[in-house]
Amino acid sequence: EKKDLKIVKSVLSTPKLKVNTNHDVIGTEFCGIIKNILAISQGICKGMGINDNAKFAVFTKSYNETKCIIEKLGGNRSTVDDYCGFGDIITASTLNVSRNHTLGIWYGQGVYLDEQTGVLFEGKNTSKVFKQICDEHDIHSPTVDFVYHTVIENKNPKIEFNRIWDEL
Repeated sequence: EKKDLKIVKSVLSTPKLKVNTNHDVIGTEFCGIIKNILAISQGICKGMGINDNAKFAVFTKSYNETKCIIEKLGGNRSTVDDYCGFGDIITASTLNVSRNHTLGIWYGQGVYLDEQTGVLFEGKNTSKVFKQICDEHDIHSPTVDFVYHTVIENKNPKIEFNRIWDEL
């Protein structure tokens, strides 16, 4: 198994592409899911015009929540600090090329989208499913709730932001 990972890493690595491996399949998979939710939450904050200090306070809280969620679902907390966690989360949460970040911006501005747009926002469906997973595992996540209430239930993003802000 370790040998296989070394082979895959050597085949995929280039001077312009850094590849890392780990044995935490659960943590790695859930990082790929949660990053969409964090990207939407940061987009909502940006769309509402939340100042950078407050936006990154929410990000810090969300990032730390991610570690707890991963651990409760059977993964390793440390995986969140790796490329598949931190690197992917930062990219999805801060760059305008991220569809989920853009989706969050629109919802933060009060623009509610349906599937008729023809653009796939995987984070919208992810937030539905992940809210269910959190509820089933008795995991409290203000970030998941923030995104779910804003994007799925179309609740007022300012009211929902105040809820997450109160938990900081």
